Amino acid sequence: MMTEQRFNTVSARTGFFLCAAAIGLIARLGAAVTRATLLAFVGLACMLAPCHAGAAELITGLGGDSGFGNLAMGRNDDGSSASIAFGAGFPHGLKLFSGTYKTGYINNNGNITFSAGHGPYTPVPFPVTNLPMLAAYWGDVDTRGTLSDPLRNNVYYSTAIAGKFIVTWHDVGYYSNGVNKLNAFQMVLTDRKDVAEGDFDIEYRYSRLEWTTGSASGGADGLGGTPAQMGYDAGDGKNFFRHADSGTAAILTLVETSNVGVPGVWRFEVRGGNATPVRTPILVDVRLIQTLNASHIAVDPASFVTPPQSVTTANGRTVIEWGFAAFPADITKDLSFDIVFKNPVGGERREVVSKLELLYKDVNGNPVRTELGAEFVNVHPSVYQVTPSSDKALYGPNEPVLISSAVKNLSAASGSTAVRLSILDSSNVFVAMVGTLPAQTVEAGAVKLFGALSFPSGTTYVGNYKILAELLDPAGKVIASGTSSFAIGAAAGQNAKVAIVSDKQVYQPFETVRLSDHLVNQLVNASIDDLRIQTVVRNPDNSVRMTRTEVLAQLPPSGVKDYAYSVALGWAAIGRYTATVTVTKADGSVLAQALTTFSVASSADSGAGLTGSITAAPASTGSGQTIKLAFNATNNGNAALVGLPLTVSIIDPDLQQVVASYPYAGNLAIGGVYDGASEWVALAGTGGNYVAVLSARVGAKDLTLAQVALRVVTLDSTQTRQPVNRVLALVSCREGEDDAKPGAACLSARAQTIAHALEAAKVTHTIVSDELAFKKALRSGLYNTYWLSGKQGKLHGQLANELKQAVFGGDSALIDSEHDQRNGLDAMAGIRWNGKYGASDLNVDIAGPVFSVQQLATVGRSGRVLLAGGTQHAAFNAGRGADGAAIIGNHFGAGRVVQYTFDLPFSLRTYAQWQAVLETSLKHVQTAPADIVIPGAVVPVKLALNNRGPAAAFSINTALPLNSAYLGSSPDASVDAGTGALSWLVSLDAQQSWDGLLSFRAPPAAGPGVLRTVVSLVDPASGTAAPFGDPLVLTLNVVDATKSAAQARAALMAYAPLARKDSNLRDKLAADVTVAMSSFNLNTAAGYDTAIAQLLDVIDQLSGLPAVNTRPVHDCLNRIVREAQWRWSQAAKN
Repeated sequence: MMTEQRFNTVSARTGFFLCAAAIGLIARLGAAVTRATLLAFVGLACMLAPCHAGAAELITGLGGDSGFGNLAMGRNDDGSSASIAFGAGFPHGLKLFSGTYKTGYINNNGNITFSAGHGPYTPVPFPVTNLPMLAAYWGDVDTRGTLSDPLRNNVYYSTAIAGKFIVTWHDVGYYSNGVNKLNAFQMVLTDRKDVAEGDFDIEYRYSRLEWTTGSASGGADGLGGTPAQMGYDAGDGKNFFRHADSGTAAILTLVETSNVGVPGVWRFEVRGGNATPVRTPILVDVRLIQTLNASHIAVDPASFVTPPQSVTTANGRTVIEWGFAAFPADITKDLSFDIVFKNPVGGERREVVSKLELLYKDVNGNPVRTELGAEFVNVHPSVYQVTPSSDKALYGPNEPVLISSAVKNLSAASGSTAVRLSILDSSNVFVAMVGTLPAQTVEAGAVKLFGALSFPSGTTYVGNYKILAELLDPAGKVIASGTSSFAIGAAAGQNAKVAIVSDKQVYQPFETVRLSDHLVNQLVNASIDDLRIQTVVRNPDNSVRMTRTEVLAQLPPSGVKDYAYSVALGWAAIGRYTATVTVTKADGSVLAQALTTFSVASSADSGAGLTGSITAAPASTGSGQTIKLAFNATNNGNAALVGLPLTVSIIDPDLQQVVASYPYAGNLAIGGVYDGASEWVALAGTGGNYVAVLSARVGAKDLTLAQVALRVVTLDSTQTRQPVNRVLALVSCREGEDDAKPGAACLSARAQTIAHALEAAKVTHTIVSDELAFKKALRSGLYNTYWLSGKQGKLHGQLANELKQAVFGGDSALIDSEHDQRNGLDAMAGIRWNGKYGASDLNVDIAGPVFSVQQLATVGRSGRVLLAGGTQHAAFNAGRGADGAAIIGNHFGAGRVVQYTFDLPFSLRTYAQWQAVLETSLKHVQTAPADIVIPGAVVPVKLALNNRGPAAAFSINTALPLNSAYLGSSPDASVDAGTGALSWLVSLDAQQSWDGLLSFRAPPAAGPGVLRTVVSLVDPASGTAAPFGDPLVLTLNVVDATKSAAQARAALMAYAPLARKDSNLRDKLAADVTVAMSSFNLNTAAGYDTAIAQLLDVIDQLSGLPAVNTRPVHDCLNRIVREAQWRWSQAAKN
């Protein structure tokens, strides 16, 4: 073994507090001299805390799978994020010089901007006009490269920490697709509203910096060219900061330098919009003392990078000292030098550094001392040189690479070593492990050829590769390595293949052609980059109809890409069309082409593009009415249509029959229009739904061009005066009877029972219990049916006579219970009272034909009557005899009366079967409306619709006679506030009917009163209504008191009696009528009241005229009485 050996060694930086460097030494036996390099990088990055080994830790725990928050953008080159809000942690935004920003754009190339994304990849030295920017590391970042961890080589952002906006470039590569060197850094923006609104801090953190430049910026393997830039820029050409190492290779030292005493951390304060770097702390009286073992180590005095103040050797120790009066935090010093091993022994562990001392005064003037302990190095027993080689320089896909290795022993002793072979790419990134050759002995100074191993190229990407041969000692540690190069190329032949197809071969005009491009990379081990795929469709005349160009950045090995297009033909001409697809590189060289053809047929053969429309006016009408049809046909095809047969058909869709047909023929040029018209008389008496269809015959085909729905409605409608019960009930009780409740309790029970029964019969009613209320209601004219119920007659004198005249004039009455009070009403009922039955609760046998035959029980005592012109409808059973009538009906004048000789309400309350008898009685007493109507009379009118056609909606509009007064309707009508007209909207299904009832008071003056109703059919599409059929007209003959009085006097004077006394009576009655009319014409309540009494007296005296038909006179006087009653009612209100 030689006494002195010399080696190159590997250095490493460690340290504490001031980051003083430690030493990493590896000595190998076999060279002439052993040599080591000692590196010491002294800085202030660790001034206030223990020194990290030259890098800042990135902030994590920010959410997401990566721990850095949200993905800012997908993998890309030169891209930018969308506008991103800095979040709620920055309520006042970022005030940076003259601008305030609440959102920004994260740019892939290591910076953020505010007005828009920024893609330039080569950094332009600050300042840059109109480009406010914060640049943590502005360089050509490319995140498209693939790493084993898919979360790396991405850009993230987070607002997870309150008051902070953090952007992370996580192990990002460089252009193009470079991932053999990676950078990891962060931009941290911190809101400082605690200082002032809009103030914030900027912090750049660097944990890994390995590349400076992309290949498009002049770099090679990530270095050289125009390196990255760090700083900030206001964009105004004046305010900016550009780190001194920007644009130089030293930009990589950002990972170990700082302006705040933490390696890899740079911080800036933005106050009032102005940004400044944080003040640089300065240490003073800095001394670094290195102590070496002089018995083992010699120092090469010519190797010092930074000359020391002193080098002293004594007592087996060499002491080296550097001194600095002041040392700013952002300064780095290289204190490396060479050492020489003395008499190295293989396998020994030798001390090379005894200790390293660092002394200084901190920013507060406090003395600080730090010491690092001893460092050792292992001396290996031998050293080798290995040279791998391949059987040739270039390989294709799926071709084996045969690798052999030659190992040379450079030492003076034999030794054993194994060879491990692996494949690296041109960037020294591991590709594959080939294998390990077993250890063999290599004699001193000899060369040993190890056996060959094979690496299958398979589908490994095209490119330059290295064979890495590593020599392993028995413990498996690498003791030497060597490399050789080879290349993998693409297979010979066409790189790309493309096809284009259409979904059909023949199209009609106005159809859409669907084209599909199919692109395939036929290379199994190489991508095809920067492709342009252009698809062109040409018309039959070779003019261009469509062009589409796609840009494909990369098509991976064996990759497939499909594109789809839609080509709307529109007015496409007849003929053959071509569609081509061409694939080119960015330089224009053609890689692949394909072509397909398709044809467009003539519309004259198919009718394609032929459209039409048809309208009907009206679309809904009555049977027998005329519907006008207007139609047109338009030729939107690509050929003229000559003599085109057109037909308008009326079709019954239910029967699937054509009920009418109208043929036409038209000549239509391209774009031409044919207009036509038809008229169809809807089938009389037949309602239903029909369809008008416009069709054309092209070749052997019938084409439906348009259709419109028709509706033929058959409706029966009537408007008639309707007899309707309007009941006024007078209830009474007599106390002391065994079967009657006393007083108010009896009246209440009777009234409640009558009310319940009339409500069940749906009859309008009013119930009173005193004579005055009955008088007011009777004279109002609102009622036409009077129900007297109870055992005490309350009608006396004139009021009873007024009731009789109301019935005589056409009203009706119901009377129940035994009335042995004499008030003259028994004659009106057609009976004569004959006492009362002693027994109570008698059964009644009811006979037809008015009532249903049945037997019912009564409650209480019943009266005994004899018929005096009335008709018996029911009798008490058990042989009660001639005076056993229980229900009697009678005609009295123009009116009708039904008399019950028992207590009907209390019987009804006990036995529900009496309800049907009551309702039959109410219908029975209804009388036909009189031809003559007195002023103010209540006129009920029934409107009836019967739809015998299809379902339809109808609008009903009724105009009341002039000066009449609307009282109500069922169902409720809409009333026009201006005109008082009534309207209903009625929807009727087929065969459905509708009834409406309205009532009004006749006009107050004599003359004809016209009620006019118009029924209109509603169009379902437009909602408009058109009159359907003739209006319904009802004319009232309103005769007032003046005319009736004249008619009465004329009728009296036409009587020529033989006896003087009779003629005297005649003259007296005529004069009395005149007197009564004088009272009437006072137009006061008192005058009307007097006239009523006078007229009733005249009526009573008419019977004194012998052998004379006084009915015409009686009818005239009756009308005057009833008009006087109504006018009294109106005057009494005032």
